Amino acid sequence: LSPPTVEQLLRNPPKHLRFFTGYAGWAPGQLASELRRGDWWVLKVDPNVAFRADPTNLWDELSRRARAVTASR
Repeated sequence: LSPPTVEQLLRNPPKHLRFFTGYAGWAPGQLASELRRGDWWVLKVDPNVAFRADPTNLWDELSRRARAVTASR
């Protein structure tokens, strides 16, 4: 999001608002290498999970789902 958009949302927030923030940057080929090594969990998106009203157990649920996924190399 651009700073003016964030400022507008903070000044006049909708009834339900959730921010997911962060930044990551990689050198060329670094992310692909990290994925091959298994450094990241990759799951199919599930909007019912990501946008649920109560995110209290969100991390626990997603990490449990990710550990249940196995991949062959």
